[in-house]
Amino acid sequence: MKRLMSMTAAVVLALTMMICAAPDARADSVAYVIGGWLRMRSAPSFEAVTIASFNTGTAVTVLGASGSWYYCRAANGKTGYMYSAYLTFIAPATPVTPTTSTKAWVWASNGRDVRLREGPGLSYGVLGTYSVGTSVTILSHGTYWHYIKVGKQTGYMMAQYLTTTSPSTPSTPSTPTPSGGYTAYVTSGNGKGVNLRTGAGKNYPSIGLYAVGTQVTVHQYGATWSYISIGGKFGYMMSKFLTTGTPTPPVTPTVVNSVSVSDPNPVVGETLSAVVLPSGATVSCRWYNNNGVLLGNASTYTVKNSDVGYCLMVTVTGTGTTSGAATSGYTSQVIYGTPVTTSLTGVTLSDSSPVAGQTLTASVQPAGATCKYSWVRSDGVTLGSSASYVVQNSDIGYRIFCYAVGMGSYTGTVTTPYTNPVTGTTPTQQLSGTVTLPNAAVPGVTLSPMLVLNSSNVTYNWQQNGVTVGSGSTLYVTDAMAGSDIRLTVTAVSGSGYEGQVSSNYCIIQSGAGTSPGIVEIQ
Repeated sequence: MKRLMSMTAAVVLALTMMICAAPDARADSVAYVIGGWLRMRSAPSFEAVTIASFNTGTAVTVLGASGSWYYCRAANGKTGYMYSAYLTFIAPATPVTPTTSTKAWVWASNGRDVRLREGPGLSYGVLGTYSVGTSVTILSHGTYWHYIKVGKQTGYMMAQYLTTTSPSTPSTPSTPTPSGGYTAYVTSGNGKGVNLRTGAGKNYPSIGLYAVGTQVTVHQYGATWSYISIGGKFGYMMSKFLTTGTPTPPVTPTVVNSVSVSDPNPVVGETLSAVVLPSGATVSCRWYNNNGVLLGNASTYTVKNSDVGYCLMVTVTGTGTTSGAATSGYTSQVIYGTPVTTSLTGVTLSDSSPVAGQTLTASVQPAGATCKYSWVRSDGVTLGSSASYVVQNSDIGYRIFCYAVGMGSYTGTVTTPYTNPVTGTTPTQQLSGTVTLPNAAVPGVTLSPMLVLNSSNVTYNWQQNGVTVGSGSTLYVTDAMAGSDIRLTVTAVSGSGYEGQVSSNYCIIQSGAGTSPGIVEIQ
């Protein structure tokens, strides 16, 4: 009964706001947008959801007012609140006519893709990204944003990334004469194949797509593009997709199975989250009410007073190595109230003196609480995200702790103490295998060894003419190293179950101009 009375009062208040005209506005009077794109919102507040945006000169009908906001109806039938400071009742001297559709192309000086958004601002959701040279139609011009159409998709793109000048066809590049070279391998963080192109740019045609691990010969290394050969084919490949070490195996892609809202009975003030399966999936989120209004695109959504009486839902789309999409069911109608939550009180580990190979288990209090776990090593490395963790040889000598974060109706964060340093068994096996470096390299290259060993728990010692110059897993070759011999010796970590050393061949550093690869766009 109380809930019905509250809803009735809210409706009466809303109707009152719509019919109470401001002193300088008459009901059904026509106003015009000034000052650029103006947002129409679902309530008289800058925090309210944006319904649509209208450019300077657009005529709207003022139906009423609330404080500094007018309640308006646009020509397309949409209604909502628009800030009165950007509306005028004086018709423009020159009537505003609809913009004639203009042919244009996507353009960016750095050659990167450009985003198409749902509205004229960086806070709007991204509808897609389009490469330089993509043909578009400008439906409506703005000072900073244009309303455009790409294929069947419409949205907003920044004016500075559009040009009405047709992009020129790239000229045929001069081809270096192959001479010698060194061996490298194709690699990529997402495990996808990499294009070999006819020129040093992504606007050049692809000769072929090559899988991670494909062996290539680098004839001319560049900071962004390298001239290489694969089999009998010569062309250009982005340098960041080439490695002289063993390529990292591709990450197995994750597919979204389902998503649900953390609380099916939300109340005002509660923060909802999207519960995605499988739990390791990376996704983008979009929250809606049962009228189809977009409420937010963050991973969580805090329920507002304006949501009372509506049902909520969330859709997710895979990002990174996650593919697929899913949509949750609707919650019950939002009501006023305070969510009932329970705080986590503690978390303990099954053993405080772990040994390599042992399984540690975290137990959270109160028992049965839903939470997210994180296992962390004393050097800051995150080890796992489930309720248990198998201690690895690489953890020997480090201490480990676990923390849990409440989910659903459970709140708070609890942390275990550090364990004692992880120990291992007495060495019982000699370290063996091979450590291989390129026979030659030039300044500006990062040397990555090819390791084929019976243990990965090793330390590194790089030497230049017998003098130690590095202890990391890779070594950047400087100009000062020209004319030197580089050699790498790896040593088994004490307590790892292995002992001894293995050394690489000598790598001769040839003289040449150093290069330093920079950050480049993903192909």
